[in-house]
Amino acid sequence: MSKRYWAIAIILNLIIASSFFVKNIGVGYSAISSDLQNIIPMCLKLDNPDLYKGDLFADDISNFKYYTPFFISTLREISSWVNYDYIKGLNILLFATNLLYGLTWFFLFFKAFKNHFLLAVFLSVLVRGVVWLPGSEMWGIGDMWTMMPRTLYAAFLPLPFIVLFLKTEWKYIIGGLVLGIILNFHPISGLGGVLIWFLLLLLLKYLKKYKISLFQIALSLIATVVGMLPFVVVYFTKTEIALDYDPALYQEAIRDRIAPFFFDTGLFLKQWLKVRYLFYLLPLIGLLCWTYFKYKEHFKNSLVLALLSCLLVVIPTISIPLESLANNLLGTNIRMSFQLVRIQKLAILPGYFAIGYLIYFFSKSLNISIRFGQIALVFYLLIIVFSSENIFNNVPLIGDDISRDIFPKTATIFTPVESKQARFDMISNYINEHIPEDAVFYRTFFFRPSTKRSVALDGKGASIIIEGNPKKLIDWYLKRKKIASINSEIEKYAYISSLGIDYWLTKDEIFLLEKVHEVNGLFLYKFPKND
Repeated sequence: MSKRYWAIAIILNLIIASSFFVKNIGVGYSAISSDLQNIIPMCLKLDNPDLYKGDLFADDISNFKYYTPFFISTLREISSWVNYDYIKGLNILLFATNLLYGLTWFFLFFKAFKNHFLLAVFLSVLVRGVVWLPGSEMWGIGDMWTMMPRTLYAAFLPLPFIVLFLKTEWKYIIGGLVLGIILNFHPISGLGGVLIWFLLLLLLKYLKKYKISLFQIALSLIATVVGMLPFVVVYFTKTEIALDYDPALYQEAIRDRIAPFFFDTGLFLKQWLKVRYLFYLLPLIGLLCWTYFKYKEHFKNSLVLALLSCLLVVIPTISIPLESLANNLLGTNIRMSFQLVRIQKLAILPGYFAIGYLIYFFSKSLNISIRFGQIALVFYLLIIVFSSENIFNNVPLIGDDISRDIFPKTATIFTPVESKQARFDMISNYINEHIPEDAVFYRTFFFRPSTKRSVALDGKGASIIIEGNPKKLIDWYLKRKKIASINSEIEKYAYISSLGIDYWLTKDEIFLLEKVHEVNGLFLYKFPKND
């Protein structure tokens, strides 16, 4: 690839990454996702073990030791450069990930479409778009709230597949090793990447008759396992599978925390029956038809993509009944299917390649000039830049996250720093100045990272102890159930107070509690203490 192509790709991605970086200078913890509201307290606890006494999960490091160690280590290291300011550290990580994401996907598309530069640029921008998927999953990258372990993994994901284009017999081993190493940044997405990799090798061997031996595939598998060993060792030594608690209560607790579709294959699959997913399905079907009737020499390529997408939905779904069967036969409490089924999100990736092939064949059929392609690409990029404007609110695709989250709204880039604090940040500042450091808050998980205060009985924190501490999850469930059963508000608040909880932030006015502070419709109350 020429230096000019690389320069254009780097400059484009630098502009996108820098725009988000500047936009996020001065933002508070309200700018991050709920996942990061759990992850940053893990980092803070590791920095200072004395924090979070009485917290639901952050009171004990062993509750979350199994959790994505590579991402936490990376974020802690970067934040140490800026005096352990995790918002600044996250902004630096987002900048690097935004840049890496664009360049790795660009290079993979460039190689896959035989050095078609314009097509590679278009697809590398399109694949950035945020897409909400079954299981409350997300694909894409954009603003700070998208910066999660799965996002960093997605930026690395093209690397092993780029290795496949190397002219060496070692590429399957090298690719497998890289695949295993990057899994450690987000194991659930990583297992999806492993599934894609080996399904692709098998489809290439048996469908396209590539000269790949089973021995090479076996060596690739060994290399993958070696690469993922840090996660495997940490996870299986830091999570309990021994059944030394009431399994019925545990099932009640986990079902209280997790949506029903995680336990029902039919309900999970039903989530795919939405119009927006036709954006990925129709290109696959269209490509199959077009190549079957007109470009027969490419039909097997389209078949590989369609089978990959189908198998990436079917195989993870099977994990739900298989796990149930294993637990019944072995008397264990393996609890991974609700995570494994989320691998389905990667089923959209073949759709991007199908879109690329359709554009390639369409331009070839109509003999479209390079100049026209350049104009079309510039027009698309301009649409992306201005897609957040109100005029596009009701325009399909352009007015959706898949376009709007690729580039920040231009006005927000130049917002003064002093105007970037939301009301949650304002009340956090008050708490940091006026509320004791050992105070415990009721259910408001936002305060964990923003104030370094403990939080009890919240749903978000409970997601960590599903795997990290099942006994504590049961305790969480029983206490919430007890609270729900108390009809008297006075008795309910007294019981919450008896659990060592001091404060509650809510949008409701509660006259039975002492109001401590108010910010733009958010009320901070103090629970009465029993004498």
